[in-house]
Amino acid sequence: MSKKEVLHIYVRCSTEQQIDNSIKRQTEMGIKFSKELGMDYKVWSDGGLSGLKSMETRDQWMELKWEIEMGNVKHLWIEDYTRITRNFEDGVMIDKMIIEGDINVYEGLMSNQIYSPSDNNQRLIKVMMNLIGSDQKKNEIKKSIQGKIRKIEQGLHIRGMISYGYKKEGDYLV
Repeated sequence: MSKKEVLHIYVRCSTEQQIDNSIKRQTEMGIKFSKELGMDYKVWSDGGLSGLKSMETRDQWMELKWEIEMGNVKHLWIEDYTRITRNFEDGVMIDKMIIEGDINVYEGLMSNQIYSPSDNNQRLIKVMMNLIGSDQKKNEIKKSIQGKIRKIEQGLHIRGMISYGYKKEGDYLV
């Protein structure tokens, strides 16, 4: 009896608040695709850990990476290639691992098409999307922080616990 191939499903979202919906949706999509392929599956979930941070902060990715390096992964499903990382240098290293390991990487948001980093056109598109996406994310974070600072300077309560000595009147702290 031959052993069934395994589709490794990597899921991640950017924040803790997205976990309930995003991780569940990604997991269900990956499992559905594994069944279409007639493969077993293994889910690797790093929950709400940002793709802008170092990959070393994501335990499940680091274990999956080790499995890839050991040659135990031949099929990997991700909703979008940026789920792995938004860091350019990490992306180059991952592309190299995928090429050397001869791994089929299926992207859920691309109708489960195989991403091949050895195809220079595909790789160029991914690099550009990654760079643009990480810049957009950094700009969103900056704008969010600036908006919060403005509200604090105006005496508005943003959210969370009210500091000792203050009380909330309407939207203001007094």
